Amino acid sequence: MVRLRQRYEELKLLRSHLDSMFLDAQKYVRPNSQKFDHGHTPFQDDGSREMFDDTAVWCNQMFANGLSSNLIPKSDRWFYLKVVGKDPSQYSDGERQYLQKVADRILHEFSLPKSQFYTSSHECFLDVGAYGTSPVQISEVDGVVNFRSRPLADVFFDTDQYGTVDTVYYRCYKTARQMMQMFPRVEGMDGFNKDQSVHNKYELVYTIEPNTDKAAKKGGRVGKGRPYLVTYWCPELKEPLQESGASYFTFLIPRWSKLADEVYGRGPAFSCLSQIRALNKMVKEALISSEYLNFPTLTAEEDSIMLPMKYGSRQIMFHEAGSEKPAPILAGNQPQYVMEMIRMYRDSVNRAFFVDQIIRQEKKER
Repeated sequence: MVRLRQRYEELKLLRSHLDSMFLDAQKYVRPNSQKFDHGHTPFQDDGSREMFDDTAVWCNQMFANGLSSNLIPKSDRWFYLKVVGKDPSQYSDGERQYLQKVADRILHEFSLPKSQFYTSSHECFLDVGAYGTSPVQISEVDGVVNFRSRPLADVFFDTDQYGTVDTVYYRCYKTARQMMQMFPRVEGMDGFNKDQSVHNKYELVYTIEPNTDKAAKKGGRVGKGRPYLVTYWCPELKEPLQESGASYFTFLIPRWSKLADEVYGRGPAFSCLSQIRALNKMVKEALISSEYLNFPTLTAEEDSIMLPMKYGSRQIMFHEAGSEKPAPILAGNQPQYVMEMIRMYRDSVNRAFFVDQIIRQEKKER
């Protein structure tokens, strides 16, 4: 448990320098995703109160739609199988039929509702556009291969010497009742309170990392000889909840692009994050400017207006005879110049998410 806690904190620290960028990407590009706040609370703030422009959100949706329709179209056969080291022209009729049946079986599995392949893939593409990294967990549910997209805010991982992800710590929050359903023996563990309120959840961490056992290094596939070690544990408890092995790595973590020796990826949103911030600020200022133009500040001579002051449509304001009428202060606002800058910044964000190419491709297909 001490090693797991230390490694957990190390992986959190490894990602800490990117959290500020992830926070802005979540705020302006992926507002419906989990927040990078390193904690859990049942009360969620309304992030839309600080959003004044949805260009980045729309561009990210178009980016994800483009990847889905071009990479994994539901109506087309988007992959095929072949024998390694053998030219397809040399296949026998039996081999071709077998490969065709296996490909049909795989496509059938992907299309099952329990598989959640296409829904998880689309959510994965949304995360790739916003964060450049998207964890997807693979498991077996009732005999069906199941794909589940996990929030990047709750996933911490590391790579080996070749840059391949080989360690993942995924956290989630469960009530005491859910913990007892998943792990019946937890009820008797020291530090566990079965009567804890549903609002005070336990932090459950799923860990998969390379197995250091000698048998695992020799390519074992059974028992302790499996190449990966899987552990369920809770930081509040003193012993692991469950320890087992895995013959394959249970996470897929695609990364859009990354710098040399960097662990986490960078998505299209990272290349235009400054434009997204500026665009949100300009739209906010344009709204304020429009409000001033529609309802400008009025000036009037002292003691020339009869109270109460009234402002709005269908209102009558009385003033002393012979005094100057209330007049608005015109600041000379020209929102048309701001709107031109907004169009320029929106075009820049569209290009960063390849929206212009996606739309052009859709027009060609029509």
